[in-house]
Amino acid sequence: ESLERELKLARINRPTLPTTTNNYETKLDYFQTALYALLIYLYYQKQNPLANFTNPDSATPQEIEEVKKVNQIFADFCKNEIGGQDINEIRTKLNGRTLTEILEENEDYETKTDELTRKKGELEAEITSLTTAYKNRVNEKERLLTRLQAEKKELQTKYNKKAESLDGEQCENNKLVEKITSLEEKVKELNRTNLEESKTVDELATKLQT
Repeated sequence: ESLERELKLARINRPTLPTTTNNYETKLDYFQTALYALLIYLYYQKQNPLANFTNPDSATPQEIEEVKKVNQIFADFCKNEIGGQDINEIRTKLNGRTLTEILEENEDYETKTDELTRKKGELEAEITSLTTAYKNRVNEKERLLTRLQAEKKELQTKYNKKAESLDGEQCENNKLVEKITSLEEKVKELNRTNLEESKTVDELATKLQT
């Protein structure tokens, strides 16, 4: 029963291994599950009294049945959960590698995974920093643009007022020019009239003298 519970636990945690796969992580999980099952089996075999018997004939029928039961449980687990009919087939799937090699391989994989996770975290932090800096620059430019637009509006208002003032002055200047022109015409007319009157006076004076 203990063996069945252990094998059920291994079955729950075992990933499904495809017939053909290049997924390194899945293979490692598969190998770990297989090795775990083997270790469980060997442990219970060691706890089995028949393991120390030199003469199988001395075993009781109950002990023999217990061994058969353990062997059958393990055989069913190998066939249905690991995908191997027997130890040799499982060993073939392990590709001749030892437990130490697979554990070292798994440790290397975990180290690489940790390193990639760390690098991912560093990249995410760098991206966050760059994004924050970019947003700050955009906000600064928006504030500068708002200030420049306000200054432009103020200058435009001053220009419009000055233009209106200049237009008023120009209009006043035009009126003054018109008045000056009119006065000049009047002066010319008076000069002409005076000249004619002076001529008439001169003529009268000449007549009186004669």
